[in-house]
Amino acid sequence: GITYHQVAAAQKLLRTLKLPPKTLKKPVKVLILVGMPGGGFLVANAHSYLGDLVKRAGGEVVGGDGNQPLTTPNPQAIAQENPAVVIRLAHAMPTQVKQSFDQIFQQAPYAHLKATQSGQIHDVSAPDFGMTANLQVVTAYRDIQQWLAVAQ
Repeated sequence: GITYHQVAAAQKLLRTLKLPPKTLKKPVKVLILVGMPGGGFLVANAHSYLGDLVKRAGGEVVGGDGNQPLTTPNPQAIAQENPAVVIRLAHAMPTQVKQSFDQIFQQAPYAHLKATQSGQIHDVSAPDFGMTANLQVVTAYRDIQQWLAVAQ
C-alpha cells in the first residue's frame, strides 16, 4: 500500500483476509496430497500453505514429514493415521491428476481410509486452492472449515 500510495485500499484488503483461528472439540486428522501429471504425488505437512489453513481451521495435518513442506507418501503411516478428511490438490492438469488419484484411491491403504469410507475426499485446484497463498484464501479457508465440521 505504501509503495503504490494505496494505504487505505491495502488496509481494507488486509481486513478481508483475516482468518480467525478455530478450535474443534477434537482435532480432525487431514491428509493433504499434491498431485502432478503422470500419476505422482506428494504429501504436504502443516508447514505448507494448505497445511497452515487446515491447522488454523482446527485440523491436524497427518502423513507428512514435519521437517519439509512436501514429502513422498508413506502408505503405512497414512494407514496408521487414518485421516477423516483428504484434500487432493492438483498442482497442474487437474483432470489428469484427478484420474490418477481416483485410480490410487481404489487401492490400499487409500480405499480403506476413514475419509474414503465417509466421502470426505476433496479434489481442489486453482484459483481457490493452490501451492501458495493467494487472494482466494478466505474461500479456501471456509471450505476447509466446512469439511472439518462435517468430519467431527
